Amino acid sequence: MVPRLVLAKDTVQQVSEAIAAILDLDVEIADQRLSRVAGTGAFAQKIGEPLDRDGFVNREVMRTGDYVLIDETGKHVVCQACARAGSCYATALLCYPIKAPGTTIGTISLVACDSRRRAWLLGNLASCIAFLSKMSELITAKVLEQQALLAQESLHRQLALVMDFLGEGIIAVDRYGVITHFNSYAAQLFGVMPGLVVGQEIRDMVGGTGVYDVLCGGEQQRQQRILMKVGATTCPVLCDAIPIAVDGKSMGAVLKFRDIQTSSRMAYEMSYAAKAVTFEDILGVSRQIKQVKLEAQQVARSSSTVLIYGESGTGKELLARAIHTASPRGHGPFVSINLGAVPDGLLESELFGYEAGAFTGAKKGGKLGKFELANGGTLFLDEIGDMPVHLQVKLLRVLEERRVEPLGSTWPRPLDVRIICATHRDLGAMVARREFREDLFYRLNVVPLVIPPLRERKEDIPPLAGRFYPAHAARLGKQITGISPGAMELLMAYGWPGNVRELSNCLEYAVNMETGPTISAQVLGPKLGNSGHVAAKTAATNPRDDKQELILQVLRVHGTSTAGKKAAAAALGISLSTLYRKLKSMAPAPLPPARDPAPVSSLNTPDPPAPTRHR
Repeated sequence: MVPRLVLAKDTVQQVSEAIAAILDLDVEIADQRLSRVAGTGAFAQKIGEPLDRDGFVNREVMRTGDYVLIDETGKHVVCQACARAGSCYATALLCYPIKAPGTTIGTISLVACDSRRRAWLLGNLASCIAFLSKMSELITAKVLEQQALLAQESLHRQLALVMDFLGEGIIAVDRYGVITHFNSYAAQLFGVMPGLVVGQEIRDMVGGTGVYDVLCGGEQQRQQRILMKVGATTCPVLCDAIPIAVDGKSMGAVLKFRDIQTSSRMAYEMSYAAKAVTFEDILGVSRQIKQVKLEAQQVARSSSTVLIYGESGTGKELLARAIHTASPRGHGPFVSINLGAVPDGLLESELFGYEAGAFTGAKKGGKLGKFELANGGTLFLDEIGDMPVHLQVKLLRVLEERRVEPLGSTWPRPLDVRIICATHRDLGAMVARREFREDLFYRLNVVPLVIPPLRERKEDIPPLAGRFYPAHAARLGKQITGISPGAMELLMAYGWPGNVRELSNCLEYAVNMETGPTISAQVLGPKLGNSGHVAAKTAATNPRDDKQELILQVLRVHGTSTAGKKAAAAALGISLSTLYRKLKSMAPAPLPPARDPAPVSSLNTPDPPAPTRHR
């Protein structure tokens, strides 16, 4: 960028007036485009006008970079092309270049308009040239200074715009801890004007934390959870503090932060960016599944706690996600945790989070718990029946107070979280056995929903299978166009102890193993074991009321051990207690010999009986 005299035009005019007062000569200053920037006497009225008719001397100085003296106007070679060569207003003229590094940026001229001033100028020429040299340097220095200030201001504005678009709070402080920048995100978060905060000391906002230590030349701090107070607003934030040092000496610091809720939402967007689940994604034509969806749609509009009962693999989390999507919190995070899959020693920190240094091995900067990550959205607590009793007390307190206190913290964080729980256990029976707190049970069991097992709604198998096998085929690159009638008969006859999850896995196996265009019974047979064959064949060849022979045949396949009876009950589509009742009511007959349970490849051990439904 070429320096321009106009950047310092006020200073240039002051210099011209000072020269005129000292030397008693008129002064004219022009820039590199031969436009008057300053002047005195007759030239004062022409500031801003171009020297297009009488700027020949100025052009010569700009071209050569050296001064020009006109001791007798009209006779100098430069004057020959001027239209005013015979009627010039000047009697003598000294034009001196104004130079910046590597270029000439203008001219400064001393003009004598009568014989007395002409004689003085010519008689003091050396002194005037030396004086103009110093004035030229002064003007150049002022122009470069203004240019640097403008560049600095422009850079500052660019950085301010960048910091405003970062979506984070940015506070810059000098070596004394005085705030020099407070971006728009921070101003909006605390409801203040940036100008009212600049100039204050940062210690008044974050005093007593490790963040302030950064200003004293310490190491940078990452992901510090702190309370920041600006004006009347106090907000918990996650803060990074980065020191600024020059030659090892602290020059200040930059604080970058987000409020906890925004951090939670970002974590959600990164971790749960999959397509939102809706009630349309829950397939089924049975009366039972339609009733569950209807109840779930109705409760989705509220913020009440929901407790979903269902055996493993029935789709409890899918229903929870659909409730979340349909709720007013659907734009917020959906955070899920399986309480049975996390070791007891880690579960408390996973749920409630912890501060830096809360215990040996704690992550530097602390960690957000699931509750804080779900703030503004929904927290899904899967397998709530597996939660240790000592943590049930803390969970109850969080639910009642709507606040969470991380490990090692001295102040609780407010929460706005909807809780949806799920279990395959009978919590009522657990309460009776004192394995689950009664007060927590009533706090969770506000709106109970029961997802029936797949064996009780077998009419849902065809639509579910129609969804699963094309998805598996597309993912595996197989050309599967349908399911044969024989294969569908096996699917309908099987007991599905693993429910919908087992159905999906079974069809994935079939897609992998099938060599033809349709899934066949021959492929499904080994996966389902003989129970499907026995049930389907017996149902087709025996009268409806001939139940005993069917039960005996299934027991011959699975054996009469406890595990065998469980598998037989699953294959028959009845509960184990129902099987025992039917065996007791049957006419005395020798049972098939006891045998070991069927191999894992042909037998899926069912889960415990379904819990008592709470309505």
